[in-house]
Amino acid sequence: MFSSKDFISNLLGIKDPNITLDENNPFETQMIGDVEAVIYHAVLTYTLKHCPNCGFKGQIVKNRTKTSRILLPNNNPRVSYLDLKKQRFLCRKCQSTTTAKTNVVKRSRWISEQVKLSVNLEAMHNSSLKDIAERHGISASSVQRLIIEANPSIMGNQCHHLPEHLLFDETKTTGGMYSFVMMDSRQHQLLEMLPSRLTKDLKRYFGRFSLAERQRIKTIVVDLNAAYVSFIPQIFPNAEIIIDRFHLVQMPNR
Repeated sequence: MFSSKDFISNLLGIKDPNITLDENNPFETQMIGDVEAVIYHAVLTYTLKHCPNCGFKGQIVKNRTKTSRILLPNNNPRVSYLDLKKQRFLCRKCQSTTTAKTNVVKRSRWISEQVKLSVNLEAMHNSSLKDIAERHGISASSVQRLIIEANPSIMGNQCHHLPEHLLFDETKTTGGMYSFVMMDSRQHQLLEMLPSRLTKDLKRYFGRFSLAERQRIKTIVVDLNAAYVSFIPQIFPNAEIIIDRFHLVQMPNR
């Protein structure tokens, strides 16, 4: 039978030895919106010897807890969360307080490092932002933000050379607008994210590349309903459009 630490480490994939499962209430199922989720309950605590504010030793006492809800990788097929009760500490010397830290999640964030890694790995394999979002129980705009955080150079005119095989996608951002996403469909590399998906803006962007460069493009993977499909023949005269990665459609006027 698994101990609390074994369960945390082996089944939830959490390697922090300072986190232990609440054995009186280890988990529960709960409806969050219209989604059934599994909520795990755990405690994060350890001994803090020095005050991180004043550096004084021997004056740290445990002072209540703070609970944070953290998104974990899905427990098929349900979304999983960790309600983590974090120890708070008080320094008697300077009266400052601090909260216990963990490598499971960054400070003031609710998406675990495991989920962030999973999102970026899937983004390397041509998954659309919408599909990634649905599989991880987050919004497409959150997926976009995580990808940009991991690859800061992709946002805004950083691509200087177009590969022969492209993938176009789009996602709704936190401001309610749509962003345009471009990937190398063969090398599974995210190339660019643009703040607009409007035809005039995309034409201006791709106009930076020479005609010879654009004529080299052999295939472009797009969503069937993408509004920008109509201008692709003008910009990439020798390309073929692949709809949803399954149906090959010959470009007109090739």
